[in-house]
Amino acid sequence: MASGCFRLTTAVLLTATCLLLIAVVDSADKITTCDYGHWQVHRLYCDHGVINVQQALYGRSSSLVCANDKPQKHLANTHCTQPNTANRLKKSCNGKKLCEVSLEDFRKPDPCVDTFKYFQTNFTCLPAITVVACEGSVAHLHCGFGHVISVYGADYGRRDRTTCSYRRAAHELENVDCTHPTDLVAKMCNGKYGCAITASNFVFGDPCVTIYKYLEISYTCQYPTKLHEDICGKSTIVTIATHDVQLLKGPLVYDAKPPTQLKITPLGRKEMTAVELMRHLQLEADGLRKQKKQQNVTGLHKSVPKFY
Repeated sequence: MASGCFRLTTAVLLTATCLLLIAVVDSADKITTCDYGHWQVHRLYCDHGVINVQQALYGRSSSLVCANDKPQKHLANTHCTQPNTANRLKKSCNGKKLCEVSLEDFRKPDPCVDTFKYFQTNFTCLPAITVVACEGSVAHLHCGFGHVISVYGADYGRRDRTTCSYRRAAHELENVDCTHPTDLVAKMCNGKYGCAITASNFVFGDPCVTIYKYLEISYTCQYPTKLHEDICGKSTIVTIATHDVQLLKGPLVYDAKPPTQLKITPLGRKEMTAVELMRHLQLEADGLRKQKKQQNVTGLHKSVPKFY
């Protein structure tokens, strides 16, 4: 038997579920804001898709960044970081098309006195479905057969005066700095084929009293990966799906077939050969990379069967 050319199959229709992982490298945009004063704003924006923060720093890690006309003594400390900056920014910005944060919110406590600091973020733009539900209404998230919901981000509040503004008094729309990022939607909806959640103060609390709010959710539909991550132990070779032994009837006969003859029925797809499956996944992965403008893909498409 030629090494790498065959996969095990069985007479009782077992399905290979955990596929080979391919290592890929993220590509990300980098935004740097020099901290010149009280009104500095750090702004992230995606032309297409929504923000996904990779790394963030408030402080200084290089003596060359934001160094114009600054004394060397104010640039020397390159190990200056404000703790928890990335997590705070992810909570505020992930899942949004546009995100602005004030540097004032990250200055205290001062991580390095007498050092000129800057805010620097690496982020990517992910393709996403965006749903907006006005206060008192219900947001419906839905994915097609074989796909499940994966929430990028959700925010309950108000960020402009036009969304959900029909027949609303001016004073109900005036506060456009009312943001309340929440992970509650992800906890309720991730991994499901469909999900409904009410935009209300009862569910999310009231971040700005007297203001008429709305719930904005960004999510994508992807193939389930929980089996690979948990039961399959992130296998990098191959795993055969598990079955209740009491339901299996012996004798079990194992056979080896070449990729052109080995047939498999992936979740949510029709039966196909191993070669056909690999070609389908590769084409879909390439299409997703072009959409995301990066090399990284998630879900089933990061796991391409290697038959040659």
